[in-house]
Amino acid sequence: MSHSLQNGKAMEVMSSRPRSDIYINLPALKKLDALLLLQREEFWYVEQ
Repeated sequence: MSHSLQNGKAMEVMSSRPRSDIYINLPALKKLDALLLLQREEFWYVEQ
């Protein structure tokens, strides 16, 4: 993307964008992330 400054010089500006395969699945990934964050972080061991 190119922007013109007040002094007339042009400046190239890069912006980040997710990969296309991730971008398509982003809503599902956000939902999964929220579900994982809501799970309790309890662990226990059972002797056999």
